[in-house]
Amino acid sequence: MPGMQNKNQRIAISLSGKWDLAFDPANTGKERKWFRRFPESVPMQVPGVWERIKPGYDGVGWYRKTFTVEKNWKSGTIRVRFGAVHYFSEAWLNGEFLGGHEGGASPFEFDITAASVAGRNELIVLVINPPMDREIEGLRSGAPL
Repeated sequence: MPGMQNKNQRIAISLSGKWDLAFDPANTGKERKWFRRFPESVPMQVPGVWERIKPGYDGVGWYRKTFTVEKNWKSGTIRVRFGAVHYFSEAWLNGEFLGGHEGGASPFEFDITAASVAGRNELIVLVINPPMDREIEGLRSGAPL
Protein backbone atom coordinates (compact mmCIF):
# COMPACT_ATOMS: atom_id res chain seq x y z
CA MET A 1 0.00 0.00 0.00
CA PRO A 2 1.33 3.47 -0.77
CA GLY A 3 2.57 5.24 2.34
CA MET A 4 3.02 1.99 4.28
CA GLN A 5 6.57 1.09 5.25
CA ASN A 6 8.17 -2.02 6.59
CA LYS A 7 9.42 -1.33 10.13
CA ASN A 8 12.97 -2.34 9.10
CA GLN A 9 12.99 -0.38 5.85
CA ARG A 10 15.74 2.21 5.49
CA ILE A 11 14.93 5.57 4.03
CA ALA A 12 17.77 7.74 2.81
CA ILE A 13 17.56 11.38 1.82
CA SER A 14 20.44 13.36 0.41
CA LEU A 15 21.44 16.64 1.98
CA SER A 16 23.67 17.41 -1.00
CA GLY A 17 22.90 20.65 -2.76
CA LYS A 18 22.68 24.24 -1.59
CA TRP A 19 23.88 24.94 1.96
CA ASP A 20 24.49 28.29 3.64
CA LEU A 21 28.15 29.12 4.40
CA ALA A 22 29.50 31.76 6.79
CA PHE A 23 33.23 32.40 7.03
CA ASP A 24 34.64 32.93 10.53
CA PRO A 25 38.23 34.23 10.15
CA ALA A 26 38.39 35.33 13.82
CA ASN A 27 36.98 31.98 15.05
CA THR A 28 34.33 33.63 17.20
CA GLY A 29 31.32 31.63 16.00
CA LYS A 30 31.19 29.26 18.96
CA GLU A 31 31.43 32.12 21.44
CA ARG A 32 28.66 33.91 19.53
CA LYS A 33 26.61 30.68 19.39
CA TRP A 34 26.26 30.56 15.61
CA PHE A 35 24.92 27.02 16.10
CA ARG A 36 21.79 28.65 17.56
CA ARG A 37 21.60 31.83 15.50
CA PHE A 38 23.29 31.50 12.14
CA PRO A 39 24.95 34.68 10.80
CA GLU A 40 24.79 36.26 7.36
CA SER A 41 25.93 33.73 4.78
CA VAL A 42 26.44 32.89 1.13
CA PRO A 43 25.06 29.89 -0.77
CA MET A 44 27.47 26.99 -1.21
CA GLN A 45 27.12 23.79 -3.21
CA VAL A 46 27.83 20.70 -1.09
CA PRO A 47 29.74 18.59 -1.78
CA GLY A 48 32.15 21.26 -2.87
CA VAL A 49 35.07 23.41 -1.72
CA TRP A 50 34.74 26.87 -0.26
CA GLU A 51 37.78 27.98 -2.28
CA ARG A 52 35.35 28.46 -5.18
CA ILE A 53 33.78 31.27 -3.17
CA LYS A 54 36.84 32.51 -1.27
CA PRO A 55 40.05 31.39 -3.05
CA GLY A 56 43.05 30.82 -0.78
CA TYR A 57 41.02 30.88 2.44
CA ASP A 58 42.10 28.49 5.19
CA GLY A 59 40.48 28.73 8.58
CA VAL A 60 36.98 28.39 9.99
CA GLY A 61 33.68 28.17 8.19
CA TRP A 62 30.15 27.34 9.28
CA TYR A 63 27.60 25.50 7.17
CA ARG A 64 23.82 25.36 7.60
CA LYS A 65 21.24 23.09 6.02
CA THR A 66 17.57 22.78 6.85
CA PHE A 67 15.64 19.61 6.12
CA THR A 68 12.38 17.94 7.02
CA VAL A 69 11.97 14.88 9.24
CA GLU A 70 8.75 13.00 8.63
CA LYS A 71 6.71 12.23 11.75
CA ASN A 72 6.83 8.44 11.17
CA TRP A 73 10.67 8.49 11.07
CA LYS A 74 10.74 9.33 14.79
CA SER A 75 9.73 5.75 15.60
CA GLY A 76 13.13 4.55 14.36
CA THR A 77 16.74 5.68 14.42
CA ILE A 78 17.70 8.75 12.39
CA ARG A 79 21.31 9.38 11.43
CA VAL A 80 23.16 12.02 9.48
CA ARG A 81 26.17 10.73 7.55
CA PHE A 82 29.03 12.81 6.18
CA GLY A 83 31.16 11.42 3.35
CA ALA A 84 34.09 13.62 4.40
CA VAL A 85 34.74 17.05 5.89
CA HIS A 86 38.14 18.68 5.54
CA TYR A 87 39.65 18.65 8.16
CA PHE A 88 38.00 19.03 11.56
CA SER A 89 34.29 19.44 12.18
CA GLU A 90 31.67 19.75 14.89
CA ALA A 91 27.93 19.51 14.33
CA TRP A 92 24.74 20.71 16.00
CA LEU A 93 21.13 19.88 15.23
CA ASN A 94 18.51 22.36 16.36
CA GLY A 95 21.10 23.91 18.69
CA GLU A 96 22.04 20.59 20.31
CA PHE A 97 25.67 19.46 20.03
CA LEU A 98 26.02 16.15 18.16
CA GLY A 99 29.79 15.64 18.25
CA GLY A 100 33.00 16.24 16.38
CA HIS A 101 35.24 14.49 13.88
CA GLU A 102 38.87 14.86 12.85
CA GLY A 103 40.09 13.55 9.50
CA GLY A 104 39.66 15.08 6.10
CA ALA A 105 38.85 12.01 4.02
CA SER A 106 36.98 9.61 6.27
CA PRO A 107 33.20 9.24 6.52
CA PHE A 108 31.42 9.62 9.88
CA GLU A 109 27.90 9.85 11.22
CA PHE A 110 25.84 11.00 14.18
CA ASP A 111 22.62 9.61 15.63
CA ILE A 112 20.21 12.55 15.47
CA THR A 113 17.09 10.74 16.69
CA ALA A 114 16.85 12.58 20.02
CA ALA A 115 17.82 16.01 18.64
CA SER A 116 15.50 15.90 15.61
CA VAL A 117 11.89 16.99 15.52
CA ALA A 118 9.07 16.06 13.17
CA GLY A 119 9.09 18.88 10.64
CA ARG A 120 11.84 21.42 9.97
CA ASN A 121 15.33 20.77 11.39
CA GLU A 122 18.45 22.91 11.22
CA LEU A 123 21.86 21.25 10.90
CA ILE A 124 24.91 23.44 11.61
CA VAL A 125 28.45 22.25 10.91
CA LEU A 126 31.61 24.05 12.00
CA VAL A 127 34.58 23.25 9.76
CA ILE A 128 38.24 24.00 10.43
CA ASN A 129 40.56 23.79 7.44
CA PRO A 130 43.84 24.48 9.28
CA PRO A 131 46.07 27.21 7.87
CA MET A 132 49.85 26.93 7.63
CA ASP A 133 50.61 30.31 9.21
CA ARG A 134 48.82 29.88 12.56
CA GLU A 135 47.06 27.40 14.81
CA ILE A 136 43.30 27.22 15.18
CA GLU A 137 42.15 25.20 18.17
CA GLY A 138 45.49 23.38 18.16
CA LEU A 139 45.37 22.56 14.44
CA ARG A 140 47.89 23.78 11.88
CA SER A 141 48.39 22.59 8.31
CA GLY A 142 51.70 20.84 7.86
CA ALA A 143 51.91 19.95 11.56
CA PRO A 144 51.46 16.34 12.53
CA LEU A 145 47.71 15.97 12.27
